[in-house]
Amino acid sequence: MSNVLSEVIVLSLIVWWLSNMIRYEEGPLGLFDKLQSYLHHRFKSGIVPQGVLGALSYLCFQAVTCFSCTVTVVSGGFSALTQGSLTRFFIVWLAVSGLARFMDYIVIPPIEIEGEQEE
Repeated sequence: MSNVLSEVIVLSLIVWWLSNMIRYEEGPLGLFDKLQSYLHHRFKSGIVPQGVLGALSYLCFQAVTCFSCTVTVVSGGFSALTQGSLTRFFIVWLAVSGLARFMDYIVIPPIEIEGEQEE
């Protein structure tokens, strides 16, 4: 059990770090920034393929524009590479993505905008 726990913690740190790089930084040679600009331009101009390619391109667009989506995609990839059984894959995937989101919430708390009040 402690082996799985340490694996989830280490994977969560890796996923959190990599997701922050993809979402908030330019990346090596501006790769992440170029990818975000390219996908944003395609979706804003309506140049989206239909069918499976359209769904995959939408997934890529969400993965680089939404931090929670980035975490989910990256943690799914790491879980698929490191887990043997399907049950363990889903458990580790959910645990890693949840812990990475929690770490992001602790490190970068949500910003409250003045003038907006919750009802």
